This record gives sequence, structure tokens and C-alpha cells, in this order.
Amino acid sequence: MGRAPAGYTPMPVGTAYRRGGAAPPPGPPPGGDGDPPADSPSGLAAVHRAVTEAAEAARASQASAEEEAARAASGSGVPPLVIPSYEVIQMGEVQTHCVTQSLIAVVGGGVMGLLFGVFMGSMDTGAGGNALLGGVRVEPDKSALQVVREMGRSVRVKSVSYAKSFAWMGFLFAGSECVVEKWRGRTDMANSVSAGCFTGAALAYGSGPKGMCFGCAGFAAFSALIDKVMGRH
Repeated sequence: MGRAPAGYTPMPVGTAYRRGGAAPPPGPPPGGDGDPPADSPSGLAAVHRAVTEAAEAARASQASAEEEAARAASGSGVPPLVIPSYEVIQMGEVQTHCVTQSLIAVVGGGVMGLLFGVFMGSMDTGAGGNALLGGVRVEPDKSALQVVREMGRSVRVKSVSYAKSFAWMGFLFAGSECVVEKWRGRTDMANSVSAGCFTGAALAYGSGPKGMCFGCAGFAAFSALIDKVMGRH
């Protein structure tokens, strides 16, 4: 082997050789940018902290998305979907049943007829009596108590008569309309017009075919007019 030239300085073992100068200063140990190893206590704490921060960020993002969805739903006027229970469904079926609607119409018609009979009975002058006393004829030999009794009897007779008529008419109309609506599967003016025709014909049954036709046409036109003015139910 040859001899080393004069002025040659050997480099320490383990350092990289760089042309034109001395070796670079020693850097951090291999395996990272100066961070502690992952298996050290400080490294485990750093990993735990990073995982916790990521989980909190994910929860915050999910909560923000839920708030945005709720805000959008409330702003658009779309109500939340609510599934009714079995009891609520059964109650709705009972309320929409034709028998239930007919009974409600009977009660409502009876009350309306009763009030209408009180008014008409108090104004009845068919016997030539006083209109303010329910058509009772005031005679000099009658006492005030007799006049009040006769007036009450007249009002009661009229009220009962009108109550029966209105209750029967409500039963026919509500029942026939419900049957027609369930048979057609639609809710429109044709149901009420058909029910009005049937009700008018049934009420005029004693007048013969001609009277039934007039009753059908009259009640059908009245039902259509009520639907136009007051709307569907």
C-alpha cells in the first residue's frame, strides 16, 4: 500500500464523506424530526392527545351537520315525520266511519232544529194569536199563567217537530255522503251533490216521483251552493 500524502487527516468512523470540505455536522438520530419514539411515555401521550382531538372534531362536525339539517327543515316549513300509534289509527278509523258521522249529524241536526223550532214557535201566528206570545190568543178571561203555559206548549211542539226533521235530514245527508265518498275514493263536490239529491228525494218520498225529482234537484243545488260558498267541510 502507498503512503498517505502529507497533511491528510482521517475522518471519524461513521461520518459521510463530502467532496470539497469536511463532513456536515451530525443531525438528529434517524427515525423522526426530533420527536420522541412512539413507545416512550411522552410519545404515547402525544398519540392519545391526537386521537382525542380527532374524535372531538368529528363530534363537532356531526353536531353542526345536524343543526344545519334541523335549521333547513324548519326554514322550509316541512314538519318532522311522526308515525302514529295503533291507538291513534284506530281512533281515526272510528271517527271517519259512516255510522259515527251519521250519529254526529243526527245530534247536530237535532240541536239546530230545536233552536230553530224555539224561534219559529215563538213567532207562530197561525191561530191568529199574538206573535210575541208564541201564537197564543190572549183573551180577557185568561190569566197570565195560562198564557205562559199555552205559549210553552206551542214552542215545545214546534221545537220537537223541527228537531226530528233536522236530525233525520242530517242522518240521510251525512250517511249518504260518506257512502258515496268511500265508494268513489274521492273528496269533492260530487259527493255532496249526490248526497243532496238522495236526501231531497228521500224526504219527498210521500209526494210521488215528481216530488222526489224536485226534491233531488233542489237539495243537490243547495248542496253545491253551500260547497261553493263555505268550502269543503
